Amino acid sequence: MKNEYKFKQLMIMRNYEERQPEEQKYGAHLSHWSGKAAPINIDEGALQLLIDYYGGFKDVTGALYFDVNNGMTMFCHQAERGGNVFTGHFNGDHTVDTSLEHGLKVIPPERFVMLLNLYWYVINNDIRNSFINPNGSKEESL
Repeated sequence: MKNEYKFKQLMIMRNYEERQPEEQKYGAHLSHWSGKAAPINIDEGALQLLIDYYGGFKDVTGALYFDVNNGMTMFCHQAERGGNVFTGHFNGDHTVDTSLEHGLKVIPPERFVMLLNLYWYVINNDIRNSFINPNGSKEESL
């Protein structure tokens, strides 16, 4: 376990949030001690990711993990069907990267599906795209 205190507190928050009716799910209030970042409310899906992290769980059921060429592991996790997709990177030491470039991001489900559809459109139509298909034969016209 990475941090038993944080793990237990997050479990309390998540369990409370799960028991509330949908119209009363306000999430957990998260702020930074410096006061330079505005406080945010995070929902039970984000709480679950933090629980998994502080509990020391590298592989979360339902999550996708990809070893990437910078020595990190990228993950995607959808806590509930139809919910937001959380994505981020683990550093080589299995800690979650918190940089602006690789830190935890939230992608609405409809945009995540759009990204997958774009990938298949580019591949199926052999379109040249510097990220997806750099050797495609057709010029990209998006």
